[in-house]
Amino acid sequence: MSDLNLQRQKKGPKAKGKCDEEGAYGNLCDLLDVLRKKNANANGENMAKEQSRLRETDKNITEGQSRLKETGENMAKEQSRLRETVTNELKKSRNLNEVAGSLFNKIQRNLGAVGKLLDEVWKMNSSAQPLCDKSWKHYGLSCYYKSTKAEPLNFAKEDCEKNKAHLVIINGEDEMNFLRGFSENQYWWIGLRRVSGTWEWSDGTSYEMTPKFWGKGQPNNSSTKDHTGGQDCVQFSNEKGWDDRHCALKYKYICEKEIP
Repeated sequence: MSDLNLQRQKKGPKAKGKCDEEGAYGNLCDLLDVLRKKNANANGENMAKEQSRLRETDKNITEGQSRLKETGENMAKEQSRLRETVTNELKKSRNLNEVAGSLFNKIQRNLGAVGKLLDEVWKMNSSAQPLCDKSWKHYGLSCYYKSTKAEPLNFAKEDCEKNKAHLVIINGEDEMNFLRGFSENQYWWIGLRRVSGTWEWSDGTSYEMTPKFWGKGQPNNSSTKDHTGGQDCVQFSNEKGWDDRHCALKYKYICEKEIP
């Protein structure tokens, strides 16, 4: 006897309605009843599984939130520690720059004294070869040349290099005082230039470690009606000190090279 017939016998007389029929139609109704029960059971099991999965997901989210909170607190502590470290390192760096700058100035003064001594020795020996070529002026351990024509900075730089020299580098106050007298109240290009926003000496000497002799209100990086963009080159005069100017302007220039 089939499962459907057994189920029909257990049920007893069927209630009046759509499934009162005997035969094929009755069997179909019973089959539908079985399918409905199986579907209900399956839905119940799926719902139970889904509820269990949702509870597990909720638990994981809660644990994740807790871990994120802990990670955030640790990152805040690390940021605070790094900020303190950077601040301390900057303080040390400033101190080191001050010490290095002081030592650099002392070295330049000593070199200037050596140069003066060398000059005195040369003067006492009339048969000695000149310390510098003709048209060049000796000071310290260097020779200096003043151009006779005004030119743009790039031309001035190339002309100095042709003479195995470079645009003058001002390493200390003693040298600046010498150049003030040497300049004869005119305007002269020097070897200081702004590159990508940073001032650099043409021979690689540290700008940060050398003394600065900017004129009042300089550098101002201004534009004129004839020149737009930054003032990235520097000229100086005896009276006004350093002044940033447009590199295409024409000034006389001072070349410097070491004593041969």
